[in-house]
Amino acid sequence: MIRVVFMDDYEPSRVVFGKLFREFRPTLVADTDDWREILARPFDVVFLNVRMGRCDGFEVAAYLREVVGYKGPIYAITGLHETQLTEDEVGVFDRVFTKAMEGNREEMMRILREIE
Repeated sequence: MIRVVFMDDYEPSRVVFGKLFREFRPTLVADTDDWREILARPFDVVFLNVRMGRCDGFEVAAYLREVVGYKGPIYAITGLHETQLTEDEVGVFDRVFTKAMEGNREEMMRILREIE
């Protein structure tokens, strides 16, 4: 069983993605002050909202890569269109998914099944 972390400050998103990823028993994380502690636990793949209230996905991804030394996949989840992000912002992620689920649901599940 792979260990999935999904981090978003918006509760409805955590509910939707929690249901989508339920077969992988995801860890659903808000942008709380203890996110570093939560991400210190073992995991295989991370999905991060890029814009959150207390922190953002760019900060979290940089922390995981530079401080933790995490080399696994980090995927961005955003309500923004990819063209609204800079090349540097997009570059810290393995891929950017929009929250609009059309087409993304199947691709996310395919990725998770390949990791599994």
